[in-house]
Amino acid sequence: MPNSQQSRPLTTDGQLRMLFERTAKLNDKVSALLNPAWGSEMGIIPIDHPLYQGQKPSAAQEEQAAPVDWQAIARQRERELKTEGERKHAAQKERDGAYRERAHLVALLAAMTGDAVIAPALDVPEPGWWIVYLTIGGRQTSWHISPRDAVLFAHVEHVDVEDSRAIWDGHSTEEKYAAITAHTAELAQR
Repeated sequence: MPNSQQSRPLTTDGQLRMLFERTAKLNDKVSALLNPAWGSEMGIIPIDHPLYQGQKPSAAQEEQAAPVDWQAIARQRERELKTEGERKHAAQKERDGAYRERAHLVALLAAMTGDAVIAPALDVPEPGWWIVYLTIGGRQTSWHISPRDAVLFAHVEHVDVEDSRAIWDGHSTEEKYAAITAHTAELAQR
């Protein structure tokens, strides 16, 4: 006959509380076995138990055998993880802001050059990424564009990855910025 009282499944918090309670009880029992006098004082081991020999533990023994407050340790670790998560989130938000600013500037450059094109980025495993290709000072330059920044490039001609203007010439990041620096100096001289 089925049980008439159906129990609802515990939430994650409920399961963690139950785990901490069981761990604390187990920890107390182990501590009582290691220090029977303490266990007797705590009511875990009766005074007439064979392990309890009636001797008072030293202060060092009491300190060593004192039960560990696993819940306090868990709360402290949770605070540490939350703080670390907040720090990482702030750093990611700052980095994303810098990439967004860069995307705005690259979109401006694309509008100022007549041969800018944008094509899907096949080298990024996530969908929606693009690569914008510009010619600056007679040299190819390119930048990866995240899906959230793609809207900034609506004015740029979208081409297939097989379009000759969207084939990477092998330039490195250092070479790209060296070409930009040289072209900027040339423009400043005019």
